Amino acid sequence: MYTDYENSLNILTAGIPFNEVTFRMTNGKILKRGNHCIAVPDEKAQTATVTATQIKNGVVRQLAEYRYTVKALPDPTPYILCTDENGRTVQYRGNVPINKRLVSNMTQLGASISDGPKANYEISSFEMVLIKGSSKAVTSIPNTGNKFSARQMELIRQLEKGDKFYITSIVVTGPGNKKKQIASINVVLI
Repeated sequence: MYTDYENSLNILTAGIPFNEVTFRMTNGKILKRGNHCIAVPDEKAQTATVTATQIKNGVVRQLAEYRYTVKALPDPTPYILCTDENGRTVQYRGNVPINKRLVSNMTQLGASISDGPKANYEISSFEMVLIKGSSKAVTSIPNTGNKFSARQMELIRQLEKGDKFYITSIVVTGPGNKKKQIASINVVLI
């Protein structure tokens, strides 16, 4: 179970109508949405216990108790969206050689968790850093949002083999409206 995240729980109550079941949770809150439960642990929780009970004819009966370990969501991995020669949108995650045509078709940044929950992240800001191969001149252009600016795209299109290109200072807004800086992307141009 993850903090600052709506954890979907599939709790089966065989033979008991779901609307007759009540749920309690320690170190967080639990919500019923249709026939599902959503558990949201407190930010500093390390464990959580969900208890399912039935009240029928004034008699309270505990049906089940589930104990969970609670941890922080893993950091998302940033990627750059590009359009390939077939018109498909592909994700480039860096550190792998990429051709100039694909680099010129970069449009925006995104971030996601590769293994784990499907949490939504939005890129709030990033910085593009270019180092020219021959002169070692450094150009740094900050940006808000997830799309490359016209100035950034102009410089990207002027890249040559041997130039170094990084996306750094990537800040995302994630579940719970929390902002955090995540890993950089090293673009390897061939």
